[in-house]
Amino acid sequence: MAFLKRQLFFLVCGVVGVAGIALGVTGIARLSTIRTEMDQASRVYADLNSLRGGAANQKHIDVEQARIDKQMANYRLLLDKVRELQPYEPLLADFFPAPAADQDEREMRFEFRKRYQQAFADLMTALNAGRPATATQIQQAATDIELAQKQAAGLRQDPTAPAPAEEPYTPAGVLTKAGAHTRAQARANLENAQMIHCYAEPYDPEIQVPALEFHPQMRGKSRLDELTMKDCWEAQQALWIQQDVVAALVKTNADAAEAIKSSEQTPWVGNLPVKDIISLRVTRELVRAGTEITDLLPYGKPQGQTEARPVGTADASFNNRYSESGARFDVLQFTLKLVVDERDLMRVIQSISANRFHTLLRCSYLAQVPDPSMEGKIYGAEPVIKVVLDFETHLLADEYRRLMPDEVLEHYGFEVPASGQGKSKPKSDEQP
Repeated sequence: MAFLKRQLFFLVCGVVGVAGIALGVTGIARLSTIRTEMDQASRVYADLNSLRGGAANQKHIDVEQARIDKQMANYRLLLDKVRELQPYEPLLADFFPAPAADQDEREMRFEFRKRYQQAFADLMTALNAGRPATATQIQQAATDIELAQKQAAGLRQDPTAPAPAEEPYTPAGVLTKAGAHTRAQARANLENAQMIHCYAEPYDPEIQVPALEFHPQMRGKSRLDELTMKDCWEAQQALWIQQDVVAALVKTNADAAEAIKSSEQTPWVGNLPVKDIISLRVTRELVRAGTEITDLLPYGKPQGQTEARPVGTADASFNNRYSESGARFDVLQFTLKLVVDERDLMRVIQSISANRFHTLLRCSYLAQVPDPSMEGKIYGAEPVIKVVLDFETHLLADEYRRLMPDEVLEHYGFEVPASGQGKSKPKSDEQP
C-alpha cells in the first residue's frame, strides 16, 4: 500500500496516456466522416450564396429594382416640389419646437406674440380694406351737404345758374351718384368705398364677426398672461393659412386693378372682383379620424353676415383624408365667406388653389341683393354673389412635425423625439 501511495502520480499519468492514445485512434477513424459532413455543408452554403447574385430570375429582379429606384427618385422630386409650394417659415427663428437651452423661453413667447400681432395687422393693411361710414363721418357729410345747399340756394337767385343735371334716383329706384351726394349716409359710405379695395371688419373685441380670426391667446400684452407653446403653434399654423388666402385675394384684386387703370379708370370696391371678406376661419387643430360631425358646427351658409366655420372632420374631407401617426401629410380645413363679382368666382377659387395644396371641398352661393339706398356696403353696379368656400389643405408631415412642440406631438399621439432637442423646458421655467 505504501508503494502505491509513493508511485500514485506515475500510475495516474500512465492511465491518462493510454486513454489519450485510445481516443486519438478513435478520432482518426472518424475523421473521414467529419470531412464528408463539412464538404456537404460547404456545398449547401455555396448553393445558397449563389442565389443572391445568380438567381434564375435575376433579370426580373433587376427590372423590378430599377422600377423601385425610379419611383423613389420621383418621390424625392415630389417632396422637393411640396417644399417649394409650402415655404412656410415661423414668425420667430429658433423658437419651434422649443427655444435652445441658452434662451429665455418666456421672453421668446412674448416676442412671438408681438410678432403675431404685427403680422395680423399687416394682413389688414395688404387688403386695403375698410368699413361703411362711422357716425362721425356721416355727421361730417351732413354738415357738408348743408353748407352746399346754402351755397346752392344763393346761386339759384342768379337766373344764369345751371339747373341740376341728374335725377337722384334711376328708373329702377337706385340712388344715383348725384342723389348720394345729397344724402348724408349714402355720401359718407360712397366716399369710404371709393378709397378701399374691399370690405373687411378688423379684429376688435366689440366686433362680433371680424374678417380674420385672431388667436385669443395672442391678444394680451402683459408678461403675466398665460401663454403656452401649444398656443403659439396653433396661432402660427392658422396664420400661415390666413396669409395664403389673403395673398390670393389681394392678387385677384390687384390684377383687376391694373386692367382698370389701363382703361384710365380708378379701381375701388365697386369695380373690383373681391368686394367683402366676411369671415376666414381655420381649424385650430389638425383633422383626425373619428371626429363626430354632430359635435361640430355645420357647414356655413351664405345667408347673412354670420361667420362660416370649417367642419373640421375627416367625414367632410376630400377622399377621407386625415392626420394620423405615420402619415405623410397633416390635414387642416378652412372656410371662407365673402362677396364677389359673380363673373370672378372661378378666378378667386383658382387664385387660392394655384400655388398651394388647398383643395376646394364645397362651394355654395346666392345672389346678393343690392342696396339701392347706399346706406350700407356698396358693391357697385355689377351683379354680385355671397359665397361660402370650404377648403382643406395638406402640410408635409416630415417638414412640419419636426417644428411641433412636444406637448403638441403628445396631444395628437405623434412620436416625440427621443433626443433632448425639441423638448419643452420644465414647467418651473414658465413661472412668473
